[in-house]
Amino acid sequence: MPCASEAGHYVDRTEFFNANNLAEVMTPATVKYYAEYPGNSGTYWAVPVEGDALGWSYRKDWFEDPTEMTNFAAKYGYPLAVPTTWAQLLDIAEFFNRPDEGRYGVAIYTDNSYDGLVMGVENAIFSYGGELGDVETFQVEGILNSPQAVQALEDYKRLFSYTPPGWSKAFFVENNQAITKGLAAMSMNYATRYNEAFYQTMFVVKDFWAVPEFAELLTAANRRLYPFIVGGAGTAQETLAADWTETFVKYGRGQ
Repeated sequence: MPCASEAGHYVDRTEFFNANNLAEVMTPATVKYYAEYPGNSGTYWAVPVEGDALGWSYRKDWFEDPTEMTNFAAKYGYPLAVPTTWAQLLDIAEFFNRPDEGRYGVAIYTDNSYDGLVMGVENAIFSYGGELGDVETFQVEGILNSPQAVQALEDYKRLFSYTPPGWSKAFFVENNQAITKGLAAMSMNYATRYNEAFYQTMFVVKDFWAVPEFAELLTAANRRLYPFIVGGAGTAQETLAADWTETFVKYGRGQ
């Protein structure tokens, strides 16, 4: 973004951004690192429709099986449902992990050749209230190894024990397959156009996404923009305009 905007290759979208109150719709981190330049300048060059946001899909047929529901409640003392805490996620992963049956509890990011493993672990650390460090002082000691961060890492390692065999180099492709091929009960993955599991389960597990209009707009954008991306007619702005307006009006977010 710095090079392209400074060289005049990007169009300043600040007026559009502010007119549509996009800072109130998008997550602050997504806006800061995918749309704004220079940092804290209030100048925006993009609409961050996709920011490598991770979501979870699950096997609805496994979760709603009467026998599984009865057995889970008997073992853990609460109903089998979409987890709302990491403790529940761990319980459900443990419950469904049955190597003898070819079933496993969960599929998580483990690929360390790029940023897959790091992103997976970060989700746990931030959810547990931990941080990677102090961005102002660059202090790491006592922060990255805080009790919260350590517990998050330990629990992520525990989740790894409930993954399918050979899951030490897994990223979005493998996690797609874990759901679509019935290998795992739950799967961590990007909510993006190349995520087959996302499309297959979006309207089943949408309550796992904090902002439903994001998922709906993303789905519409991917479907409508694909012809343009591969060389079809029209422009990206024209292709997305109708979906943008209709989706955000539907959810009471204004134009």
